[in-house]
Amino acid sequence: MRILIFGTDDGKFPGFAYQCKEAFKELEHEAKIFSFRKFKLHRTKFTNYLLNKWLFHIAENYNPDILLVNKGANILSGIIEKLSNKGIKTVNWTLDDPFGKIDRENKINNIAEYDYFFVFDPYYIKELKEVNSNSYYLPCAADPVHVHKEIIPLEKRKYQYDVSFIGSHEPHREELLNKLVNYNLRISGYRWKKITSSLRGKVDEKIYLGYEMCKELNLSKINLNIHALHSIDGVNLRTFEIPATNSFILCDYFKEIPKLFRIGKEIVCYHNVEELKELIDYYLDEDNKEERDKIIKKGHERVLKEHTIKQRMERILDIVK
Repeated sequence: MRILIFGTDDGKFPGFAYQCKEAFKELEHEAKIFSFRKFKLHRTKFTNYLLNKWLFHIAENYNPDILLVNKGANILSGIIEKLSNKGIKTVNWTLDDPFGKIDRENKINNIAEYDYFFVFDPYYIKELKEVNSNSYYLPCAADPVHVHKEIIPLEKRKYQYDVSFIGSHEPHREELLNKLVNYNLRISGYRWKKITSSLRGKVDEKIYLGYEMCKELNLSKINLNIHALHSIDGVNLRTFEIPATNSFILCDYFKEIPKLFRIGKEIVCYHNVEELKELIDYYLDEDNKEERDKIIKKGHERVLKEHTIKQRMERILDIVK
């Protein structure tokens, strides 16, 4: 089959659209990517209108069997319906709140137009089905084949940090991390260099992507995962990416996690800041290094077995076919 991906990135390593494309290629399908954020044309009403005409032209000429859209908040009403009417199976897989209740920029206005709609968090399914009956829960995943790899073997690591957080700045993340300033803590990601709190000295201004990010995860004894506010029951990409690199993850608890990992065996979760500190102290204790390493290995095995992008693409194809 031929699959056209409308993504938020240009399809180059290590972007999410790139990961989807490579997964389809592994499954022996042809895949092509076009970014609906190309040249940032989506930022004004007029240029976004021109961009949508371009998107339609690309899809019409390529004439794929399936159009897969990642998010697609800037795709105008009517475009997807017209492509569906041409016999293209239209699919959306969104990793944000599709209704834009947390961030209006993420609101997808044409949910009903898609033949199939997938979302990362089952919390949204009930409301989605009221708009589009062909809505499904599809968890996030990692790409251990092309992107999320172990860079430094576990037995050879000389850790540089006790605790790390790699992810974009959000106020609730800063508030939590401010309570961890007494640890050997490193923070990196978008928008952190603008903060003025006591955390400022913990911020690494470099943005780590691809293999560099994987290496940085390997260099930290404990990698925190603090979810964005649009996660209600389901979990984000980092929940799978960290163990995919054979690194230790300490994650805020969400309802879906026990269905995806064995807590305490493959992943470690906290419910509040007091428990977070207790778990950090416990797993930093060298007497517990063997237990920490076992969790790293088991979490890695779980991702390889059940939580890869390739497996998620297979799931989409099984439903769409």
